[in-house]
Amino acid sequence: MIQIIDSNASAANTLTLREDASALVGASYVIRKFRTLGEVLGSLGTIGAAEGPTNGLTSGTDFISSDLIYKVHEDIQGDGTTNGFGWMQFYYQNASSRAGGVGWRQSGDKFTNMENVIIYPDEGLLVRRRSATNLTLTMTGSVKSNASKRKILKGFNFVSTSYPVDVTLEKLGLENDLVSGSDFSSSDLLYTIDDTASFRSFYYQTAGARSGGNGWREVGDKFNDQKDVVIPAGTALIIRSRSDQSFDWSTQLTQF
Repeated sequence: MIQIIDSNASAANTLTLREDASALVGASYVIRKFRTLGEVLGSLGTIGAAEGPTNGLTSGTDFISSDLIYKVHEDIQGDGTTNGFGWMQFYYQNASSRAGGVGWRQSGDKFTNMENVIIYPDEGLLVRRRSATNLTLTMTGSVKSNASKRKILKGFNFVSTSYPVDVTLEKLGLENDLVSGSDFSSSDLLYTIDDTASFRSFYYQTAGARSGGNGWREVGDKFNDQKDVVIPAGTALIIRSRSDQSFDWSTQLTQF
């Protein structure tokens, strides 16, 4: 089972972790550098370049004329719950030095270089494409063969499936961890984005046969089983957890 633990700082022979890892004594570990916004999505790094980042994203003189990358910002409390959920917006700017220069910027700040913002391995990103043409983003790296787990906190969690393969709602393996009720208002929600860039909302229902029965349902339809809905490879999910108690979502490649 793979568990990701952040490091606050490091010295010559010391690595300081952000959480207690005493339970992992004796386990094997690998130290990896987190990849950044610039590394994942490309960066020319050339002042005055006429084109945008190397992956084909549209760049402009400000966020209004550029493709946008949305990253979740969560205010995580000491008890592991979240006190809020919001979007950070990033874009690749192509402007004169007086107007902010060239490189990754955050909406509202035209001058600060944001290419070193960390993208976590199990984190999802939302891309708003302004151009009329479609764009395929290709990420490089190795495919995990081990099982992994991701902590799901109260509130909104924007997560990836961790493996580059299609997966159905049923095979996500979430039904035993999510809060389930007789309708969507009393259940945890799972949001996906379809081919039309529209959000679809699902939940795991537990109800009598006359009230819709048990299983995956789409908000607005209590009776039709949605277990075979496919989450395409490379698609991120938003999980809205209602419970005060966090849980570890465990996945492995073989279940997909």
